[in-house]
Amino acid sequence: MEEDIRRAVGSGLLNLALGRDRNEASVGGPDGDELKGDEGEPDRKDPEQSASKSVTPPLSAAAAFQAQTENQRMRARAWFRRLVEESAEWPLAAQLASYRSLLIAVGGGLWPYPQDWVWLVCDGLDNLWAAAEDESLAVEHGALAVIGLLAIRHGTLSQSDDPDLAAGFKGFLAAFRDWRDWALDVNLETIERYAYQLSGHTLGPRFTAVNIRADLEWLLARRAIDDALDQLDDISDSADLTTDGTVVVQVRKNPKRAVLLVLDRLREFPDTHVIAHFNSEVHGWWNGRRLLLAWPTPTGWRASVWHNLFTGIVGYAGSSPLPAASESAAVTDPAEAWTKFGSR
Repeated sequence: MEEDIRRAVGSGLLNLALGRDRNEASVGGPDGDELKGDEGEPDRKDPEQSASKSVTPPLSAAAAFQAQTENQRMRARAWFRRLVEESAEWPLAAQLASYRSLLIAVGGGLWPYPQDWVWLVCDGLDNLWAAAEDESLAVEHGALAVIGLLAIRHGTLSQSDDPDLAAGFKGFLAAFRDWRDWALDVNLETIERYAYQLSGHTLGPRFTAVNIRADLEWLLARRAIDDALDQLDDISDSADLTTDGTVVVQVRKNPKRAVLLVLDRLREFPDTHVIAHFNSEVHGWWNGRRLLLAWPTPTGWRASVWHNLFTGIVGYAGSSPLPAASESAAVTDPAEAWTKFGSR
C-alpha cells in the first residue's frame, strides 16, 4: 500500500505525511517536482554527515516551513493548490496522504491568514467526501475527514465576515450530522496520530486530539436550529430553546420588532414559536407566507394574522409598518392564538 501511495504522490509528500526525517521530508508530487529546503541532499560520501542524518530527530512542520525562503514558500503554496485539484482523481490511499500533507502544511504555518488556506482544506474535504470508500482505510478516512472539518471550523470562526465560508461549513456540518455514527466511530488514538503537530499558531493551541474529539461530539449533538440561534447575538442579549421547541429571546427594546427579526432569521424553521421579552412580551410564528403575532393587552391577549406576505417580513422590522391584518381577535393566551389562526 505504501508503494501505491509513493507512486501516486511522490516520496517527498509521502515522507512528510508520515513524519519521516527532515532530509526526506521535502514536498513533492506525482511528477517528482519536489520543493527542497535549504539543507538539500547530504553528501553521501561524507560518513560524518550520514551518521548525523541517522540520529537527527524529525523536523516539525512549523520549523521546516520557517526555514524556507519566501520563494520556496510561494512555490509550496502553488504546489498544494495543484495537489488539491489533482488528487480528486487519485485512489483513496493517495488522497488521504495528500490531505494529511495539506493539513500539516496548514498547521505548520505555510499560509499566514485563514482566507489563504481554509478554502483549500474545504476543497480537499470535498474530495475525501466524494471518494469511494475502502474498508481497509475506513479508520484513516474518518479521522482525516473529522480533522478537516474541525480545521474548517477554526478557519470559519477566524473569518466571521465571509458568508460563503460560513455556508460552506454549514453544508459540511449537515453532512457530518447525517453520518454522525460514522464520524463518531473514529477513536481518539487515531485522531491523535493524524492530528500530531497540527496545533500551534495557525490552528491554535487547542487543536489537539482530545479537543478535536470533544468539539466533534458537541457539534454533532447540536441541531441546525442551535446553530441558527448562535447568529442572533446582534438582535438579542440571549436566545434559548425550550424543551418544546420555543425560542425565547431577551431584548432591550421593541419586542415586536425583535420577534420579526428573529422569525426572519429562523425562516428555515417555519412556524417556530418565538417569544421576545422586554418589559412585556410578544409571541410570533412565521411560515414564509403567514405571520401570526400575539401580545398582552390590559384586558387579556390580542392576536393578529397576516396572509400572503410574499415579500417577507424583515422589512417590517424597521420603519415600514405592517399592512392591515387579515384578521384579529381577542384570545385568552398565545396558545389559543395558535389554535385559532395557526392552521390557516
